[in-house]
Amino acid sequence: CSSDLNTISGVITDNAGNTVEGALVTLYPDNFNPVSDENPDSLQGVTDSRGEYLLTVPGPAVFNLHALLPEDSSTALIQGIAVPENNDAGVPVP
Repeated sequence: CSSDLNTISGVITDNAGNTVEGALVTLYPDNFNPVSDENPDSLQGVTDSRGEYLLTVPGPAVFNLHALLPEDSSTALIQGIAVPENNDAGVPVP
């Protein structure tokens, strides 16, 4: 297992396509089951004024990304984000 660090980055937008400042972005291991598993070691960040986030992650690994928008508590989930060894993953979030 590699201990290399990589990044996952992206921009969070609302349904109208506007960037969202202050959205909580959480990465979970892809094999996490919220019903039966203990709270995982998750990585969190908050989007900046441009709706952008950047998280440093161990790689290679596969993650699921959950975004919580602050204004109306709507959420987005993207599953199966693969971060290859010595690489970065840019993830568009609708």
